[in-house]
Amino acid sequence: MRQHSLYIALGLIMTLTTVNAESVAPQKTLNILNQQISAIQQTMSHDQNRLIQLENELKQSEILLGSIHQELDTTNDQLLQQSKSLQLLKNQKMLFQQSLQQQQALLAKQVLNNYILGQEDYLKMILNQENPAVMGRNLIYYRYFNQARSKLIKNFSHMVSQLKQNQNHITQQTSQLKLLAAQKQQKISALDERSKRRDEIRQSLQQEIISNSQQLSTLTQNKQALMRVIEQLRLQETSHPVTPPPLSFSTQHRQIPWPTKGTLAEKYGTPIGNSHLTSSGVLILAPEGQSVYTVYPGRVVFSGWLKGYGLLLIVDHGSGYMSLYGHNQSLFRRVGEHINAGDLIAKVGNSGGFNESGLYFEIRHNGEPLDPESWCANKLA
Repeated sequence: MRQHSLYIALGLIMTLTTVNAESVAPQKTLNILNQQISAIQQTMSHDQNRLIQLENELKQSEILLGSIHQELDTTNDQLLQQSKSLQLLKNQKMLFQQSLQQQQALLAKQVLNNYILGQEDYLKMILNQENPAVMGRNLIYYRYFNQARSKLIKNFSHMVSQLKQNQNHITQQTSQLKLLAAQKQQKISALDERSKRRDEIRQSLQQEIISNSQQLSTLTQNKQALMRVIEQLRLQETSHPVTPPPLSFSTQHRQIPWPTKGTLAEKYGTPIGNSHLTSSGVLILAPEGQSVYTVYPGRVVFSGWLKGYGLLLIVDHGSGYMSLYGHNQSLFRRVGEHINAGDLIAKVGNSGGFNESGLYFEIRHNGEPLDPESWCANKLA
């Protein structure tokens, strides 16, 4: 907000009133004051509209950024699977080639034996008819020999065909890998571009709310927005209750895991900024892109962007208990999904106008915040 313009305008009004009190007619003075007040109101209205515009731009930018991160994660998984598949095909090709070499050696040996025996021996044996018993045995030998040779030739042809198919699969997989790699590079470029735009918007937004009074107003609005969401979810819980797990959340004091690893930078009840407001949860500083896991079974009741909290996911655990996960980079669960403890639900980020990478984590019961440290097992790693 441009507070200086307000102070200057008020200073001008006071000066104008003092200097011209005796020389300017009362009605004229009043008109000038009204004009000055109108100008101040227009400036304040413009600043407020600009603030709302920046907040909307930040929201759209971070939602799109989260979507790109999800697509990039999917592409990375596909690349990993395709790489494994390609390696399996290459290993299979080596086995085919080894088997083909063995078949070639056997076939070459039979061809050589056949050449040594000579093709005329078979006719001589029939025409001479020296010994019918010997001739019968030799005919059987020749038949077995020819069958074995035919089988070897058939196996050899089959191996050649399999090797050719394998090579075609390798070519296809290689092309698919190249395509996925190109897609990944495009998504990284889009990610970098969108991240820069998000940072520009965030800086502009921070400049607009530089005054202490505006900071307090923004923080208050953020908390009120979250409370409205919580209240709506509580009403939904009344009409569509979540079936609690066999062991209720209320039995889990100092037993649930932390949703991610990191450093506890802000504890429950810590004053927020230069205001009388206090934190309703904890802030865990962690690397951007680190996995976030749900702490207990439940149903996703909110998955989206919320002013001051960025990409936020809320899980209803039944019996009035909820857990909240904010400032995420991307979300992997949708409203209505049932999840188990330890399921991947998000990635750590700095959405919502937050400067550092971290996770904002809350636990609530019937809408009232609880200290997560009294519920989570051990100290945060």
